[in-house]
Amino acid sequence: MWLILLMVILVWSGIGLKGLRKKGSVKDMATYIILWAIGTTGLMLYRFGISIPTPLDGIAYIYHPLSSLWKQWFA
Repeated sequence: MWLILLMVILVWSGIGLKGLRKKGSVKDMATYIILWAIGTTGLMLYRFGISIPTPLDGIAYIYHPLSSLWKQWFA
């Protein structure tokens, strides 16, 4: 079943890339491919039951040390 879903996603993204290739927009094509790859990877991870961490955890991981440094300097 998941193979059928992957094939549908590939065909759908191929149709979108065909239109972008005709326009000649390379930056849009690169963005399109990256976003489709991220989305497809997330879908497959979800489909296989692998937990996906929330992006807010990554943001908190980055900004927590900066926040405490900011408090030390200006508090």
